Amino acid sequence: MNKLVLPRISERIRGFTLPADGAMYVFDYDEVFEVNLSRLTVEVLVLTPDAFEAEHPRYFGVSATPPLLHVDETSVSYSFDPRADAQSVLVQSADSSHKISFRTMSGDWFVATLSVDGRYLIVAEPYLLEVYSLVVPVVNLR
Repeated sequence: MNKLVLPRISERIRGFTLPADGAMYVFDYDEVFEVNLSRLTVEVLVLTPDAFEAEHPRYFGVSATPPLLHVDETSVSYSFDPRADAQSVLVQSADSSHKISFRTMSGDWFVATLSVDGRYLIVAEPYLLEVYSLVVPVVNLR
């Protein structure tokens, strides 16, 4: 499990979408951002957050969308404590187990979710979003 090093995205995240085709979207109250997980870049889009939210009703964050906690043989477990300074997230698969501590500065919301394809773990709260790759890179030793 490797944490992707992403540029800071927003000061007050409202929500995010799951990765698809190497990209995911994050929005706050003023802007919408495209996060390219291959190039590890963030681009501001010319969309309003309200229009984006209307087009993507199954976003995570300030929403009632439940996280994906099981994908194939990988599972995520946590118990959100809004008063805690950090949240513990356990990621288990058939051959490994990882526990991360995610610092939370707000008790408003917290989400830890797997991507649909099981390649990523996304952990977020209003002031911070982290993405972890769950796929071990293949090294060609030619």
